[in-house]
Amino acid sequence: MGGVDLLDRLLGSYRPTITAKKWWWPLFVNAINVSVVAAWRIHCHLHRQSMTHLEFRREITLCLLKSSEERATTGGGSHADLPNDVRFDGQGHTRIEATQGRCVNCKKNCRHQCEKCAVRLHVKDCFEQYHKK
Repeated sequence: MGGVDLLDRLLGSYRPTITAKKWWWPLFVNAINVSVVAAWRIHCHLHRQSMTHLEFRREITLCLLKSSEERATTGGGSHADLPNDVRFDGQGHTRIEATQGRCVNCKKNCRHQCEKCAVRLHVKDCFEQYHKK
């Protein structure tokens, strides 16, 4: 009983109060909260330092904020850029029909893509502009 009561008390001391429309969100937040409490207890056991629970949470937050990098996100996720050697070689770049998506050049919807580069491009101007230096 002592360990469960202690965990409940520590979970309740800094419980995030976020309301969400998804049913799984409180379960996810609780799992993160339990993980942070367990990590703090392990830290206290290993280091024997007097770091409070709140200080530990603040350190985690600061570390996460410092490590975040600006990422360019697109609809399909982040993709590696095509090497310029392949893009500008002038060989094997044929237009094929594809599912609808955004043109890499003008960002409008299109249904064509370059077979070699695997990027969506409009048939006329965008295709030529993308493959010119």
